[in-house]
Amino acid sequence: MEAFLNDKSLHSQFGSLADFSTSLAGVNRLLSRISELAIEKRVFFDPILYHSCVSGSQLFSSWLMHITDKSVRLDFKIMRDRLNFTDWHQERLHPAVQYLFENNDVVDSGLAELTERLIQNRKGFLLNFFPSNFANTQVVLVQKAALEVTVYSVSNENDFSNWCGLFPELGLIEYDPSCGRSPLDTETILINKGRFNKTNYKNQGRAVYQEKKTSYYYCVDNLHQQGAHLEVFNANGEHVGEASLRGVLDTSKIDRTKTLSL
Repeated sequence: MEAFLNDKSLHSQFGSLADFSTSLAGVNRLLSRISELAIEKRVFFDPILYHSCVSGSQLFSSWLMHITDKSVRLDFKIMRDRLNFTDWHQERLHPAVQYLFENNDVVDSGLAELTERLIQNRKGFLLNFFPSNFANTQVVLVQKAALEVTVYSVSNENDFSNWCGLFPELGLIEYDPSCGRSPLDTETILINKGRFNKTNYKNQGRAVYQEKKTSYYYCVDNLHQQGAHLEVFNANGEHVGEASLRGVLDTSKIDRTKTLSL
């Protein structure tokens, strides 16, 4: 998964430093959700972001340093370091041809770079500051020659959840504990084919998946709604702990009375 921090969603739209701070806090929340995903993920940006105008002639870098709530500034730095923001120019894929968005050529931009990556069947989205010119739609259309490409535009947590729902194979669909049932496999990391292979085994009537890297077996605990989790067994069928629905293993939850019949 590739997220492109959209510097074009900064266009001097903030009336005050407080408004900018609120918007950055929203971006931080989205970055935090991305950081928690148990899949391969990358965040790309253009250094021009720091020189983008956020209010009149005020630059992002200047207002970032003057935000009253220091935790917002610190959270952005933490997310930047944790996700290892990468300048997309270093790995540029898109050629120097026209990429038209609303009749404007956006070549040499992150939007063009993301468009080219989507053409190459990668998965990703624009991550916008809110409000912005990109905030009123979850898709934007970019034209490359005769090809029209749909680019997903994420400005809030609901947009992000909707994007996750487009790719059930990534295992990012959120489970609602109040739904009256245990999680579907598609609401867990188990659907991620890059990490797991589905086996013919069953546990509590649920499909069992084998993690490629460790050979551990994972399956939904079919007896829980609140506190729903995955049961994890080693290659011999011995219980080694519980994992979150996002696949984070907790070996302190080992229960030696539980086994998997292989």
